[in-house]
Amino acid sequence: MAAVPVFIYAAIFVLVNIGYLAFECEALTAAETRGVSIRVRKIRRARSVLTLAIFLGSMLISLRFPLCGFGTGLLRLIRIPSPGSSQRGCCGRAPG
Repeated sequence: MAAVPVFIYAAIFVLVNIGYLAFECEALTAAETRGVSIRVRKIRRARSVLTLAIFLGSMLISLRFPLCGFGTGLLRLIRIPSPGSSQRGCCGRAPG
């Protein structure tokens, strides 16, 4: 596996995550008035920053060790449950 394609793949995810952080900041600011708790906002922010850090690390690792960088990026793609997600399935529907 070549280093540059893996680096670019991870860089795309980093750029998407930066865009998502900006969106999330705007959306959660507006959500303050709609009753989203501070705890949920902090958890969502921490998950977003963690995702950004993982893909940034993956991007840097991939320059020297492409397979490790790719594997690190794939680890984040495994679903990390968010608060309240255990009651919901795909598209917000109840499982079953």
